[in-house]
Amino acid sequence: MADLFFYGTLCHPPLLAAVLGREVPVTPARLAGHSVFWAAGQNFPLIVEGGAGAEGVLAEGLGPADLARLDHYEGGFDYRTRDLAVDAGGRRVVARVYFPDPGRWTPGAPWRLEDWVAHWGAVAVEASAEVMRLMGTRPARDIARRYRMILMHAASRLRARDGGPARLRRRAVKGDVALAAWAQPYARFFAVEEYDLSYRRFDGTMSETVNRAAFISSDASVVLPYDPVRDRVLVIEQFRLGPYARGDGEPWLIEAI
Repeated sequence: MADLFFYGTLCHPPLLAAVLGREVPVTPARLAGHSVFWAAGQNFPLIVEGGAGAEGVLAEGLGPADLARLDHYEGGFDYRTRDLAVDAGGRRVVARVYFPDPGRWTPGAPWRLEDWVAHWGAVAVEASAEVMRLMGTRPARDIARRYRMILMHAASRLRARDGGPARLRRRAVKGDVALAAWAQPYARFFAVEEYDLSYRRFDGTMSETVNRAAFISSDASVVLPYDPVRDRVLVIEQFRLGPYARGDGEPWLIEAI
């Protein structure tokens, strides 16, 4: 069993529960002599030595399965644990703390959990489901290389849940699809997922189990500029991550020419 001190995104209870696969009690805690900053150009923080102290939470008594899930989630971004003494509820507790490998990330602005939750919380929690579902199927570093695409997939799912005009005879509800098996046989810039599932028919009965495949991308727009003199076109693709986006609230666009 081990105690963990979290100072960044895992202080957000929904994300911690999604990563661990269960809810765990935490205690407000503080690591003296350290500071927390945004990783420059990223949507997560890093901790560095020096400063007045890092505020966070302490999770106690985590088991081997919990630690394996945390290492999977953090390891792809080159974070490793150190044992340090933290103050929690008037006690001094030795806890594991995730630090980035030296030189891996550059400190940016001072970190505030509230800012991250406002701009990234919902999409990060949604994305964590895909990250954790891939545990044991691919190395954590391979998953981390695709993390921005995973964020875009998550943002698209969140927008889809906002709903729209329903013109079908019946609106789908939870329980209308029963998932028997899931696999992701291909994942790079895009991904392919396979599902064994059954679904509710319009007469109310459930179908037999069927296999279906889905091509996973994100919301995108295509612009086709045309030069009539040279009779040429220029293709520019934009993949939209917002509004569940970067820290300044603007959509994050990835362009490919």
